[in-house]
Amino acid sequence: MLRATLSVVPSTDEMAAPVVLSFPSTTPPGLQSAEGSSRLRLELRRNPSDRKKHQCEAVLQNDTIKYTGVNYGRDGTAAKSAGAFLIGVHHKGSGTVKLAAAQLYVMKPAVKAPKVSLEPPEEFSVTISSGAEYNDRKRQLVSQLGAAKARKRQRVADTGAVSSNAVLDALALNADISGAAREAADKPVVELSELERHPLHPPFDLAATSAAHAYPRSSFAPDRVWDSLDYKPLRAASKSAEELEKLAAEPTLFSPYVLGLLAGKLPGDKLARTHLLRATLYLTHMLRFSSLHAPIAPIREGSEGHPDAQRLRVPPDSWAQLLEDFTEPLSAREGEPLREGMPTKRRVTPPLREKLAMHCLALALVHVGGGRLRCDALAATLGLTEQKVGFYLKQLGCVVEKAGGGKVGVLRLPLQFPKASRGGPPKR
Repeated sequence: MLRATLSVVPSTDEMAAPVVLSFPSTTPPGLQSAEGSSRLRLELRRNPSDRKKHQCEAVLQNDTIKYTGVNYGRDGTAAKSAGAFLIGVHHKGSGTVKLAAAQLYVMKPAVKAPKVSLEPPEEFSVTISSGAEYNDRKRQLVSQLGAAKARKRQRVADTGAVSSNAVLDALALNADISGAAREAADKPVVELSELERHPLHPPFDLAATSAAHAYPRSSFAPDRVWDSLDYKPLRAASKSAEELEKLAAEPTLFSPYVLGLLAGKLPGDKLARTHLLRATLYLTHMLRFSSLHAPIAPIREGSEGHPDAQRLRVPPDSWAQLLEDFTEPLSAREGEPLREGMPTKRRVTPPLREKLAMHCLALALVHVGGGRLRCDALAATLGLTEQKVGFYLKQLGCVVEKAGGGKVGVLRLPLQFPKASRGGPPKR
């Protein structure tokens, strides 16, 4: 048995205290040099600040991992609260063990992650396996140094991992990315037309000097639809109070705005009166169509017309045009592709419903109201607030003014639109 005598060696300025590094695991990764990796290098630093002159830092690192630890010396407040740490040095000749005050550094690991550029590589001579090597090293560090949650996440990731080499050729992928980037850089930038910048608007003419030409009749429907409109019942209601009451008895088919228009005085000119009544009738069809919220089923073979069109009293030409302008096909099940030539349901999507509201307001503004429209005229029928209607009218080129205890949109010519926006008025 070895017998030794213990004696405490006081620290002096001439003799540096021993350094002890404590690692979170028994075998710190990096002590043994791996292929492509350098050995760990130890560096001791002292804090240059006068207020922290007792603080020292130990850094042990290579190109893969970095350990850092802090020691506060023997005089600092943090060191006194941590207590003293002694280390024994055995001298074989004298058979004694001397105790010296040691500097203890509790080392904390950090994995060095390489910075990856998002730019496509100019050449393809790089070693693709470097990323796989990095992932392998990171996986080893997590398995040895990571917490329980980190190791669990690593096991889950390994279970669902797919080899990139089995899915694609990395070199070919880089070549495709680089080629696409060069092609996009060489391709000239195509400027959008004014109509393409405002897809929800009816087609318009920025150089028009009259309201009727700013949004022409063809912006809402082709001539065949306008010519097919039977406006005689509206004409009869405008002449007879009894006929007007019959229309008012069906509030789901005729909006208060349309009934108020028929109760007023119509233009004396026959051509202007015919144009007004046709525009009013097509506006009525559009407002009835806007009341549909459920998917629209296709017409069954052998039926005379669509049941929704018959219930809303929308003639076939108007119904077909409204379906084309404001609906899109709906697949049988979510995510399934549409089958070409097969009848399918259609629906009014939120963007198309917004487009429908814009078309209703534009038709009422230009071809029914002569360039003026109250914000509360169609708000309830379209399910909108007056504030939202005012926002849409501004998008159409109007200035919203106060008049008669309410707000009125007045079309300004030549047309000028505010900046494109889909957010609506700010919430209060």
